[in-house]
Amino acid sequence: MAYSSEKQLGAIMALVDRDLSEPYSIFTYRYFLCGWPDLCILAYIDDDPTRTAKDRVDSIKTKSGAGGDWHGTLVGVIVGKADNEGSTDPKGLCGYIAMLAVETSYRRAGIGMKYSYL
Repeated sequence: MAYSSEKQLGAIMALVDRDLSEPYSIFTYRYFLCGWPDLCILAYIDDDPTRTAKDRVDSIKTKSGAGGDWHGTLVGVIVGKADNEGSTDPKGLCGYIAMLAVETSYRRAGIGMKYSYL
């Protein structure tokens, strides 16, 4: 799922701040999230306690592009940027991942694999 509103900002900041050593200001988050919302990819897991942990990981929803809605717990985020800066081709884009974080308890659960297929 992609970033779609300020309502998601608090959860994104909490996850990144917990898992990355470099602190970012709210302005840094807004620079990336407002400038390239379609390059912010969120991974949510459902909060259904009746499902097994494996079923919950198998149900992780990841999506890039604007829009959509998913209720659950944010367990992963990629924040990226793409522009002409640094590109050797005047028509091409240069992109990079600014932040990538996965909740500690969900690492090695296949979230990165799901991201790689987006």
